[in-house]
Amino acid sequence: MNRTTVTGLLILTAVLLLIAACGGTSNPVADYLLESEVRCENETQRCNICNALQDIILLAPDQLRERRYCDYAGSPNRWDLPTLVQRHFVPARSGATLGPQFYQDVKATEVRQWAEKTLARLTEIAPLPVEPETAPEPSGG
Repeated sequence: MNRTTVTGLLILTAVLLLIAACGGTSNPVADYLLESEVRCENETQRCNICNALQDIILLAPDQLRERRYCDYAGSPNRWDLPTLVQRHFVPARSGATLGPQFYQDVKATEVRQWAEKTLARLTEIAPLPVEPETAPEPSGG
């Protein structure tokens, strides 16, 4: 091996060790979300976040790509899922991004498990309101 090849291998090894030491995964969505802090100011935002978490758990990538969510003010159909994530979840690591394959990466098992735990935590605070069209009919009595 010549000196250039050895130097290149040493640099590559150092970069790989640095990545491993930082605890990064090959999934930028998981890196962004797993230790993030949720930010919401009111019940409308909490419900919107819960709906998005349910979608992460249940919907396929193509369905997620089509979904739209309320913005901060509650105006419907304003934000796609990556926008909602970036507005309501603060990553633990400064400079974290969602990466170019968001809709595939968000379906990883570790992200879905995180979504289930986060949804459970948010619904412990207060149950989600029942949508009017799905509310049970009052029983006569």
